[in-house]
Amino acid sequence: MSYARSFLAAFGRSVDVIKHSTASALRMEVTPNSSSQGALHIWSISKPEDISHYATGCDRDIGGLSSMRLDVAQGSGGKGPDDIDGKRADGHGRFWGTLSSQVPRAARVEKSGYAGMRNKNRPTLFGAQTWDASLHNYLALRVRNSLALPSSSGSPLSSALSTPSMLGSSANIASLTPAQRAKTALGFGLKEPPGPKYFVNIQTDGPVTSDLFQHRIWFDPGAKDDWQTVVIPLESFLLLNTGTLSTSQLSMMKQAIRTVGISCVLDTPRLPGSASEVPEPEDELAAQAQSSPIDESDDWASDGELRETKSDAAARGSKRGQSFRFDLGIQAIHAVGSVEEAQELWS
Repeated sequence: MSYARSFLAAFGRSVDVIKHSTASALRMEVTPNSSSQGALHIWSISKPEDISHYATGCDRDIGGLSSMRLDVAQGSGGKGPDDIDGKRADGHGRFWGTLSSQVPRAARVEKSGYAGMRNKNRPTLFGAQTWDASLHNYLALRVRNSLALPSSSGSPLSSALSTPSMLGSSANIASLTPAQRAKTALGFGLKEPPGPKYFVNIQTDGPVTSDLFQHRIWFDPGAKDDWQTVVIPLESFLLLNTGTLSTSQLSMMKQAIRTVGISCVLDTPRLPGSASEVPEPEDELAAQAQSSPIDESDDWASDGELRETKSDAAARGSKRGQSFRFDLGIQAIHAVGSVEEAQELWS
Protein backbone atom coordinates (compact mmCIF):
# COMPACT_ATOMS: atom_id res chain seq x y z
CA MET A 1 0.00 0.00 0.00
CA SER A 2 1.41 3.42 -0.95
CA TYR A 3 2.08 6.14 1.60
CA ALA A 4 -0.82 8.23 0.27
CA ARG A 5 -3.27 5.34 0.59
CA SER A 6 -1.99 4.54 4.10
CA PHE A 7 -2.48 8.17 5.14
CA LEU A 8 -5.99 8.30 3.69
CA ALA A 9 -6.91 5.08 5.47
CA ALA A 10 -5.55 6.43 8.77
CA PHE A 11 -7.38 9.72 8.21
CA GLY A 12 -10.65 7.87 7.58
CA ARG A 13 -10.25 5.89 10.79
CA SER A 14 -9.47 9.14 12.63
CA VAL A 15 -12.76 10.59 11.41
CA ASP A 16 -14.54 7.47 12.67
CA VAL A 17 -12.97 7.97 16.10
CA ILE A 18 -14.16 11.59 16.21
CA LYS A 19 -17.68 10.61 15.12
CA HIS A 20 -17.87 7.89 17.78
CA SER A 21 -16.63 10.21 20.54
CA THR A 22 -19.04 12.95 19.48
CA ALA A 23 -22.00 10.56 19.36
CA SER A 24 -21.17 9.27 22.84
CA ALA A 25 -21.05 12.83 24.20
CA LEU A 26 -24.35 13.80 22.57
CA ARG A 27 -26.14 10.79 24.06
CA MET A 28 -25.15 12.10 27.52
CA GLU A 29 -25.91 8.79 29.17
CA VAL A 30 -25.53 9.05 32.93
CA THR A 31 -25.03 5.33 33.45
CA PRO A 32 -24.38 3.70 30.06
CA ASN A 33 -24.66 -0.08 29.92
CA SER A 34 -24.44 -2.87 27.38
CA SER A 35 -28.21 -2.79 26.82
CA SER A 36 -28.14 0.84 25.71
CA GLN A 37 -24.99 0.33 23.66
CA GLY A 38 -26.01 -2.95 22.03
CA ALA A 39 -23.67 -5.60 20.69
CA LEU A 40 -20.23 -4.31 19.72
CA HIS A 41 -19.18 -5.56 16.29
CA ILE A 42 -15.50 -6.50 16.38
CA TRP A 43 -15.01 -7.91 12.89
CA SER A 44 -16.54 -10.20 10.29
CA ILE A 45 -15.51 -11.89 7.07
CA SER A 46 -17.98 -12.22 4.20
CA LYS A 47 -16.29 -10.86 1.06
CA PRO A 48 -12.92 -11.50 -0.61
CA GLU A 49 -11.88 -7.88 -0.05
CA ASP A 50 -12.21 -8.41 3.71
CA ILE A 51 -9.13 -10.65 3.73
CA SER A 52 -6.76 -7.70 3.29
CA HIS A 53 -7.70 -6.50 6.79
CA TYR A 54 -6.15 -9.54 8.48
CA ALA A 55 -2.62 -10.68 9.28
CA THR A 56 -1.81 -14.38 9.02
CA GLY A 57 1.16 -16.58 9.82
CA CYS A 58 2.30 -20.05 10.85
CA ASP A 59 5.47 -21.82 11.95
CA ARG A 60 6.55 -22.24 8.31
CA ASP A 61 7.49 -18.54 8.44
CA ILE A 62 10.35 -19.43 10.79
CA GLY A 63 11.34 -22.85 9.48
CA GLY A 64 8.46 -25.18 10.41
CA LEU A 65 6.35 -27.33 8.10
CA SER A 66 2.82 -26.18 8.93
CA SER A 67 0.71 -24.36 6.35
CA MET A 68 -2.40 -22.21 6.55
CA ARG A 69 -4.70 -20.07 4.47
CA LEU A 70 -7.41 -17.50 5.15
CA ASP A 71 -9.95 -17.00 2.39
CA VAL A 72 -13.67 -16.65 1.76
CA ALA A 73 -16.00 -19.59 1.13
CA GLN A 74 -19.31 -18.86 -0.57
CA GLY A 75 -22.69 -20.04 0.69
CA SER A 76 -23.67 -22.30 3.59
CA GLY A 77 -22.81 -19.55 6.03
CA GLY A 78 -25.44 -20.36 8.63
CA LYS A 79 -28.56 -18.49 9.69
CA GLY A 80 -28.68 -14.74 9.40
CA PRO A 81 -30.69 -11.80 8.06
CA ASP A 82 -29.85 -12.63 4.44
CA ASP A 83 -30.92 -16.27 4.48
CA ILE A 84 -31.95 -17.75 1.15
CA ASP A 85 -33.38 -21.28 1.50
CA GLY A 86 -31.39 -21.78 4.69
CA LYS A 87 -28.12 -20.45 3.27
CA ARG A 88 -26.64 -16.98 3.47
CA ALA A 89 -26.33 -15.04 0.25
CA ASP A 90 -22.85 -13.82 1.21
CA GLY A 91 -19.81 -15.87 2.16
CA HIS A 92 -17.86 -16.55 5.33
CA GLY A 93 -14.23 -16.77 6.35
CA ARG A 94 -12.35 -20.04 6.10
CA PHE A 95 -9.23 -20.49 8.23
CA TRP A 96 -7.68 -23.79 7.16
CA GLY A 97 -4.51 -25.71 6.46
CA THR A 98 -2.24 -28.35 7.96
CA LEU A 99 -0.41 -28.34 11.28
CA SER A 100 2.81 -30.32 11.52
CA SER A 101 4.66 -31.02 14.75
CA GLN A 102 7.75 -32.13 12.84
CA VAL A 103 10.84 -29.99 13.29
CA PRO A 104 12.99 -30.06 10.13
CA ARG A 105 16.72 -30.71 10.23
CA ALA A 106 18.74 -27.58 11.04
CA ALA A 107 15.58 -25.56 11.69
CA ARG A 108 15.69 -22.47 13.93
CA VAL A 109 12.47 -23.50 15.67
CA GLU A 110 12.29 -25.87 18.65
CA LYS A 111 8.57 -26.60 18.55
CA SER A 112 6.23 -26.60 15.60
CA GLY A 113 2.51 -26.92 14.95
CA TYR A 114 0.74 -23.56 15.04
CA ALA A 115 -1.03 -21.09 12.77
CA GLY A 116 -2.90 -17.89 13.43
CA MET A 117 -4.90 -14.98 12.07
CA ARG A 118 -5.96 -11.63 13.53
CA ASN A 119 -7.12 -8.22 12.40
CA LYS A 120 -4.33 -5.87 11.42
CA ASN A 121 -3.51 -2.86 13.57
CA ARG A 122 -5.57 0.19 12.58
CA PRO A 123 -3.41 3.34 12.95
CA THR A 124 -5.05 6.75 13.13
CA LEU A 125 -3.74 10.30 13.57
CA PHE A 126 -4.40 9.85 17.31
CA GLY A 127 -2.76 6.44 17.71
CA ALA A 128 -4.08 2.95 17.09
CA GLN A 129 -7.85 2.59 16.77
CA THR A 130 -9.23 0.23 19.40
CA TRP A 131 -12.55 -1.26 20.49
CA ASP A 132 -14.09 -0.22 23.80
CA ALA A 133 -15.78 -3.29 25.31
CA SER A 134 -15.80 -1.96 28.87
CA LEU A 135 -19.62 -2.26 28.99
CA HIS A 136 -19.68 -5.80 27.64
CA ASN A 137 -19.11 -9.02 29.55
CA TYR A 138 -18.72 -11.61 26.83
CA LEU A 139 -17.08 -12.30 23.51
CA ALA A 140 -19.36 -14.09 21.03
CA LEU A 141 -18.02 -15.97 18.02
CA ARG A 142 -20.01 -17.47 15.16
CA VAL A 143 -17.85 -20.38 14.00
CA ARG A 144 -17.95 -23.87 12.55
CA ASN A 145 -15.42 -26.66 13.08
CA SER A 146 -15.67 -28.33 9.68
CA LEU A 147 -13.48 -31.28 10.73
CA ALA A 148 -15.14 -31.92 14.09
CA LEU A 149 -14.78 -35.49 15.31
CA PRO A 150 -17.94 -37.40 16.30
CA SER A 151 -18.82 -36.72 19.92
CA SER A 152 -18.90 -39.48 22.49
CA SER A 153 -19.96 -39.82 26.11
CA GLY A 154 -16.34 -40.47 27.05
CA SER A 155 -15.06 -37.16 25.73
CA PRO A 156 -12.00 -35.89 27.66
CA LEU A 157 -13.71 -32.49 27.81
CA SER A 158 -16.95 -33.75 29.38
CA SER A 159 -15.99 -32.71 32.90
CA ALA A 160 -14.56 -29.36 31.84
CA LEU A 161 -17.60 -28.47 29.75
CA SER A 162 -19.76 -28.54 32.86
CA THR A 163 -17.91 -25.61 34.43
CA PRO A 164 -19.35 -22.07 34.42
CA SER A 165 -16.56 -20.78 32.16
CA MET A 166 -17.41 -23.22 29.40
CA LEU A 167 -21.11 -22.47 29.54
CA GLY A 168 -20.65 -18.73 29.20
CA SER A 169 -21.56 -17.77 32.76
CA SER A 170 -19.14 -15.58 34.68
CA ALA A 171 -20.91 -15.80 38.04
CA ASN A 172 -18.43 -18.17 39.69
CA ILE A 173 -15.21 -17.51 37.75
CA ALA A 174 -13.73 -15.48 40.60
CA SER A 175 -14.12 -18.46 42.93
CA LEU A 176 -12.03 -20.78 40.74
CA THR A 177 -8.51 -21.65 41.80
CA PRO A 178 -5.63 -20.77 39.43
CA ALA A 179 -5.40 -24.43 38.41
CA GLN A 180 -9.12 -24.59 37.67
CA ARG A 181 -8.94 -21.39 35.63
CA ALA A 182 -6.01 -22.73 33.62
CA LYS A 183 -7.97 -25.92 32.95
CA THR A 184 -11.23 -24.27 31.92
CA ALA A 185 -9.69 -21.39 29.97
CA LEU A 186 -6.75 -23.11 28.25
CA GLY A 187 -7.22 -26.85 28.69
CA PHE A 188 -4.27 -27.54 30.99
CA GLY A 189 -4.34 -31.04 32.47
CA LEU A 190 -7.01 -32.42 30.16
CA LYS A 191 -6.42 -35.86 28.67
CA GLU A 192 -7.61 -35.46 25.10
CA PRO A 193 -6.70 -36.81 21.66
CA PRO A 194 -3.83 -35.11 19.83
CA GLY A 195 -4.89 -32.72 17.14
CA PRO A 196 -5.74 -29.07 16.41
CA LYS A 197 -6.94 -26.85 19.26
CA TYR A 198 -8.43 -23.41 18.64
CA PHE A 199 -7.85 -20.34 20.80
CA VAL A 200 -9.08 -16.73 20.81
CA ASN A 201 -6.34 -14.16 21.30
CA ILE A 202 -6.92 -10.57 22.41
CA GLN A 203 -4.25 -7.88 22.37
CA THR A 204 -4.94 -4.65 24.21
CA ASP A 205 -3.30 -1.26 23.81
CA GLY A 206 -0.94 -1.93 26.67
CA PRO A 207 2.80 -1.22 27.06
CA VAL A 208 3.93 -4.84 26.46
CA THR A 209 3.24 -5.81 22.86
CA SER A 210 4.01 -9.50 23.46
CA ASP A 211 1.18 -9.81 26.01
CA LEU A 212 -1.90 -11.69 24.83
CA PHE A 213 -5.12 -12.60 26.61
CA GLN A 214 -6.11 -16.07 25.51
CA HIS A 215 -8.98 -18.52 25.86
CA ARG A 216 -9.71 -21.89 24.33
CA ILE A 217 -12.65 -22.16 21.91
CA TRP A 218 -14.75 -24.94 23.41
CA PHE A 219 -17.11 -26.27 20.76
CA ASP A 220 -20.45 -27.86 21.52
CA PRO A 221 -19.89 -31.57 20.68
CA GLY A 222 -23.56 -31.92 19.78
CA ALA A 223 -23.24 -29.35 16.99
CA LYS A 224 -20.65 -31.53 15.21
CA ASP A 225 -19.64 -29.62 12.04
CA ASP A 226 -22.62 -27.22 12.07
CA TRP A 227 -22.46 -23.49 12.80
CA GLN A 228 -22.58 -22.57 16.47
CA THR A 229 -22.30 -19.52 18.69
CA VAL A 230 -19.45 -19.75 21.20
CA VAL A 231 -19.75 -17.35 24.14
CA ILE A 232 -16.74 -16.65 26.37
CA PRO A 233 -16.69 -14.39 29.45
CA LEU A 234 -14.07 -11.71 28.91
CA GLU A 235 -12.97 -11.98 32.52
CA SER A 236 -12.05 -15.65 32.04
CA PHE A 237 -9.29 -14.86 29.51
CA LEU A 238 -5.80 -15.49 30.88
CA LEU A 239 -2.70 -13.40 30.25
CA LEU A 240 0.17 -15.00 28.33
CA ASN A 241 3.52 -13.64 27.24
CA THR A 242 5.29 -15.18 24.21
CA GLY A 243 3.22 -18.35 24.58
CA THR A 244 3.77 -18.86 28.32
CA LEU A 245 1.14 -18.38 31.01
CA SER A 246 2.04 -15.27 32.98
CA THR A 247 2.67 -15.69 36.70
CA SER A 248 1.10 -12.25 37.27
CA GLN A 249 -2.45 -12.23 35.97
CA LEU A 250 -3.67 -8.71 35.19
CA SER A 251 -7.16 -7.55 34.31
CA MET A 252 -7.81 -7.05 30.62
CA MET A 253 -8.03 -3.45 29.39
CA LYS A 254 -11.45 -4.02 27.85
CA GLN A 255 -11.69 -0.33 26.97
CA ALA A 256 -8.71 -0.58 24.59
CA ILE A 257 -8.79 -3.81 22.56
CA ARG A 258 -6.33 -3.51 19.69
CA THR A 259 -6.57 -6.89 17.92
CA VAL A 260 -8.68 -10.04 18.14
CA GLY A 261 -7.53 -13.21 16.45
CA ILE A 262 -7.84 -16.98 16.32
CA SER A 263 -4.97 -19.44 16.50
CA CYS A 264 -4.84 -23.17 15.86
CA VAL A 265 -2.16 -25.14 17.69
CA LEU A 266 -1.22 -28.70 18.54
CA ASP A 267 -0.07 -27.97 22.10
CA THR A 268 -1.57 -25.93 24.88
CA PRO A 269 0.37 -22.84 26.06
CA ARG A 270 3.37 -23.45 28.29
CA LEU A 271 3.28 -23.22 32.05
CA PRO A 272 5.84 -20.92 33.70
CA GLY A 273 9.16 -22.74 34.05
CA SER A 274 8.06 -25.78 32.05
CA ALA A 275 10.38 -27.58 29.68
CA SER A 276 10.10 -26.87 25.98
CA GLU A 277 9.75 -30.54 25.13
CA VAL A 278 6.22 -31.89 25.24
CA PRO A 279 5.63 -35.64 25.91
CA GLU A 280 4.44 -37.65 22.94
CA PRO A 281 0.71 -38.48 23.04
CA GLU A 282 -0.44 -41.93 24.03
CA ASP A 283 -0.94 -44.43 21.21
CA GLU A 284 -4.61 -45.03 21.95
CA LEU A 285 -5.32 -41.29 21.79
CA ALA A 286 -3.30 -40.83 18.61
CA ALA A 287 -5.45 -43.47 16.90
CA GLN A 288 -8.49 -41.21 17.36
CA ALA A 289 -6.99 -38.25 15.50
CA GLN A 290 -7.29 -37.53 11.80
CA SER A 291 -3.97 -36.95 10.05
CA SER A 292 -3.11 -35.86 6.54
CA PRO A 293 0.05 -35.36 4.47
CA ILE A 294 1.65 -31.94 4.31
CA ASP A 295 0.83 -29.84 1.28
CA GLU A 296 4.15 -28.42 0.08
CA SER A 297 2.54 -26.22 -2.58
CA ASP A 298 1.02 -23.69 -0.19
CA ASP A 299 2.39 -20.17 0.00
CA TRP A 300 1.72 -18.04 3.08
CA ALA A 301 1.86 -14.41 4.06
CA SER A 302 4.45 -13.33 6.63
CA ASP A 303 2.44 -10.53 8.28
CA GLY A 304 1.78 -12.47 11.46
CA GLU A 305 4.51 -11.10 13.73
CA LEU A 306 5.42 -14.63 14.78
CA ARG A 307 8.31 -14.87 17.19
CA GLU A 308 11.08 -17.41 17.19
CA THR A 309 11.74 -19.61 20.21
CA LYS A 310 14.36 -18.72 22.78
CA SER A 311 17.03 -20.72 20.97
CA ASP A 312 19.07 -18.67 18.47
CA ALA A 313 21.10 -21.60 17.22
CA ALA A 314 20.01 -24.02 14.54
CA ALA A 315 18.77 -27.34 15.89
CA ARG A 316 20.73 -30.47 15.04
CA GLY A 317 18.98 -33.34 13.32
CA SER A 318 15.21 -33.41 13.06
CA LYS A 319 12.28 -34.21 15.30
CA ARG A 320 9.66 -36.52 13.87
CA GLY A 321 6.06 -35.51 14.34
CA GLN A 322 2.50 -35.78 13.11
CA SER A 323 0.38 -33.77 10.71
CA PHE A 324 -3.25 -32.75 11.21
CA ARG A 325 -5.67 -30.88 8.99
CA PHE A 326 -7.74 -28.02 10.41
CA ASP A 327 -10.66 -26.14 8.87
CA LEU A 328 -12.56 -23.44 10.76
CA GLY A 329 -15.44 -21.44 9.33
CA ILE A 330 -15.72 -17.88 10.71
CA GLN A 331 -18.59 -15.45 10.31
CA ALA A 332 -18.10 -12.74 12.91
CA ILE A 333 -16.99 -11.78 16.40
CA HIS A 334 -18.97 -9.45 18.70
CA ALA A 335 -18.68 -8.23 22.27
CA VAL A 336 -22.04 -8.63 24.02
CA GLY A 337 -23.59 -7.94 27.40
CA SER A 338 -25.28 -11.30 27.91
CA VAL A 339 -25.48 -14.83 26.55
CA GLU A 340 -29.04 -14.13 25.39
CA GLU A 341 -27.87 -11.14 23.36
CA ALA A 342 -25.28 -13.35 21.65
CA GLN A 343 -27.89 -15.94 20.72
CA GLU A 344 -30.16 -13.25 19.27
CA LEU A 345 -27.43 -12.07 16.88
CA TRP A 346 -27.75 -15.24 14.81
CA SER A 347 -31.26 -16.42 15.67
